[in-house]
Amino acid sequence: AYTEIYQRNYNIAYSLYKTHSGLIGYNYNKTGKPIQPFEKVPGKLINSKWMKPVKEFNFNPLPSSLTFSTALDRTYSETQLRNNSGLLFSIDPLFIKTFIMQRRYGLNWDLTRSLKLDFNADANAIIDEPPGKLDTREERDSVRTNLMRLGRLQRYNHTSNLTYNLPFNKIPATDWVSGNVRYGATYNWQTSPLYRDSVTNEIVPNPFANTIQNSQTIAYNANLTFTTLYNKVPFLKKINQGAQRPAADRQPKPKIKSPTDSLNKAPKDSLREKKSPLEPVFRGLANLLMSVKSGNITYTETNGTLLPGFRGKPDYLGMDFNYAGNSNAPGWGFLFGSQRDIRPDGIRNNWFTFDTTLSSFFTRTQLQNLTARLTVEPVKSFRIELTGNRNYTLNRTENFRYGSDGQFRSYSPVENGNFSISYLTWNTHFIKDANDYSNKNFDDFRAYRSQMSGLLAAENSNYVSGSDTISGFKNGYGPAQQEVVAYAFLAAYTGRKPSDRFIDRFPKIPRPNWRITYDGLSKLKFFQKFLQSFSLSHGYRSIYSINSFNQNLLYSEAGGDPFKRDTVGNFIPRYDMQQITIAEQLAPLIGIDMTWKNSLQTRFEIKRDRTLTLAFSNIQVTEVRGTEYTLGLGYKFKRVTLPFRTGNGRQKLSNDLNVRADFNWRENTTILRKVIENTNQPSAGSTVLSMKFNVDYPVNDRFNVRAFYEYSSNNPFVSSTFPTSTTFAGFAIRFTLAQ
Repeated sequence: AYTEIYQRNYNIAYSLYKTHSGLIGYNYNKTGKPIQPFEKVPGKLINSKWMKPVKEFNFNPLPSSLTFSTALDRTYSETQLRNNSGLLFSIDPLFIKTFIMQRRYGLNWDLTRSLKLDFNADANAIIDEPPGKLDTREERDSVRTNLMRLGRLQRYNHTSNLTYNLPFNKIPATDWVSGNVRYGATYNWQTSPLYRDSVTNEIVPNPFANTIQNSQTIAYNANLTFTTLYNKVPFLKKINQGAQRPAADRQPKPKIKSPTDSLNKAPKDSLREKKSPLEPVFRGLANLLMSVKSGNITYTETNGTLLPGFRGKPDYLGMDFNYAGNSNAPGWGFLFGSQRDIRPDGIRNNWFTFDTTLSSFFTRTQLQNLTARLTVEPVKSFRIELTGNRNYTLNRTENFRYGSDGQFRSYSPVENGNFSISYLTWNTHFIKDANDYSNKNFDDFRAYRSQMSGLLAAENSNYVSGSDTISGFKNGYGPAQQEVVAYAFLAAYTGRKPSDRFIDRFPKIPRPNWRITYDGLSKLKFFQKFLQSFSLSHGYRSIYSINSFNQNLLYSEAGGDPFKRDTVGNFIPRYDMQQITIAEQLAPLIGIDMTWKNSLQTRFEIKRDRTLTLAFSNIQVTEVRGTEYTLGLGYKFKRVTLPFRTGNGRQKLSNDLNVRADFNWRENTTILRKVIENTNQPSAGSTVLSMKFNVDYPVNDRFNVRAFYEYSSNNPFVSSTFPTSTTFAGFAIRFTLAQ
C-alpha cells in the first residue's frame, strides 16, 4: 500500500507525507490422521482394555501448521517552512522518517493426540536511514544494505507451550479421572535506545546494553467424576441408574393379557419376590457414601527472571550463537523458561555490561495459585459446593552490576509480595458484643499473646532461657512483637486454642468455604399444589489476606532462626507486614426464593459480613460488621389491557404488567479495638433503609414503559454525621432501534 499527501499554504512552502506498507506471508496446514503403529496388531493381549494406551499410541511426524510473515512499514515526512519574517536567513527542511520491519513465526505441532506443542515468535527491527533526504547513491545503498541485513533488532519475544492430556481415561481403574499438564515458557529481549556520544557527536550503542526476561508456567488440572468410580461396583451402579432414570421410564408398561395367560402362567415363588426390609436402609447408606459427586483441582505456578545489562543479540530462536567465542548466550534453558541463575555463566563469558552506573534491577518473581472445588449431594436436590483457594506472590529485586573494584556484585536485595487464602472463622462470627462493646474474641486475642510467645520461643534456637523480663512473655517475644500478635489474632478469631500449627506466615492448606442449595421441597406433592419452585440457599466465604509484606532489611538469623533484635528487645521477623485482614461473608446466611402458581414471586434473604483488620503500626483491630435483610416481591398481571394512541388511532394493548417491590434494611458498625490500651470504641456505623418499586409494561418488542419509586434513608450511629434520605421517582421509556 502507498499513500502520499502534499500540502502548502502561507506558512508552509510544502509538506510531503508518504507511507509505504507491504506484507508477505506463508501458511502451511496439514490434515490427516496420526500414525497408529499398533492399531491393527492382532492378539488378545494387545486388544485388552488394559492395553488401550498402547494400542492407541499415535504420533505425527509433521507439524500441523507453520506460518511465517514479514511486514514493512515506512513513513516519510518532509516539511519546508516559509520565511515570512522579512529577515535574511534560511530555514532548513524538517525530516521525520521511520522504517520498521516486523517478522512473525508460528508453529503448531500435534505430536500425538494427547501431546501438543505450539511456538510463536515475533521480531521488531528498525531499518536505519541517513539523516535528511536520500539524494545520493551512497545513502540509498546504505538503506538497501540495512534492509538486506533485516534491520537493527529492537525487540524479540517468543512463547511456547507444551500440553499433555494425561491418559487416565484410557485405563479402566482410573477412567473416572481426567487431567492435563501444561508447560509454558516466554522469552523477551529488549534493546536499549541509541544515544549521541557527547565527545565524538556520533550515535552509538547504549552502554546499558539490553534487557532479557523469561517466565516459566507449570499448570496442573484434574477433574474427578466420582459417579464413574461408584459405577464400577454393580450394586452402586444399579442404584445410580435407578436415580438417574426419569420416573415415567421407571413405571412398568401395561401388559395386554391373552386368554391363555392364565393357563400357562406358572405359580410364583412368593419368598423370592418379597423384598428385604433392609434394602431401603442399604440404599440410603449407599447414597450417603456416594454423596461426593465431582471435584476439580487446579494448580498453577509461574516463575520469572528479568536481567538487565545483557550484551548479546538474538540470532535464531533468541540465541546469540556467536557471542564471546560461541558461548550460546543466554543458553537454551533460559530461552525456554529455566529459572537457573545464569549470572555465573554470564560473568565467566562476559555477557554483561561493565558500566558501573547501571541502575535497572535484577528481578525474580514467583506466583502460585491453587483452586479446589468439590460437589457433594448427600440427598437428592441437596447440593453442597465446597471451594478453597490459595494465592501467593513473591518478588525479589536487587541491583546487580559491575563494581568499581572490578567485580560483579549484588546491592540492596529486597523481597516483597502478597498472600491470600480461603479461611474458616465461622466459629467466632456470631459472638455478640457486650454493652460496653467488649468482645470475647478480642479478649481471647489479648490473652493468647502470652501463649504464642512461649510457642515461638520454643521454636527459636536463639532464645535464651531464663532471661524473661515481662511477666507472661518470653524474652524476645513481647506483647507487641509482630509474630506474637499475628498468630494470636489468627488463633482467637478462628476459635481455636494456640498451637504450633498457627506458626506459619503463609498457610499451605486452604480451608473450605461453601455454597448450599436445596430445591427438593418444590418436588413434594403438598408444595406442588401452590408453588412452581421453592429453593433454599446458604453461602459462606472467608478470606485471610496479607495485602503487602516486605523483607525487613534489619533481619538476620543464626541457625535458621531469627537472631537480631529491635530497640525494645524483640526478635526482628523476616517480613515486615503493615496489616493482615480477614474478610468474611455469609451471602446469604439464609435465602428463600419462591415462585407461586399465581405468578407471585417472593424472595427473602439475610446476609451478614465481617471484616477484621489488624494493623501492626498501632496494634489495633478494626472490626466492621454488617447485617442485611432483604424482602422482594414480584407479580405478573397477565394480559393487562391499556389504551394507547398510535398512528392508526386509539388501540387497546393486551400485554403482561410486571410489578416489583424490594425492601432492604442494613446495619453497619465499625469498632476500634486497641490491644495495648484494652479499649473498644465505636467509630462509625449507620442504619440504612431502602425501598424500591417498579412497574414495567412492554408495549411491544421494542417499546417499554416503566414507572419507578426509590427511597433510602441513612441514620448514623455517631453524632459527627447527619441523617440523610433520598427519593427518586419518575417514568422511564425505552425504545430499541435494533434487535
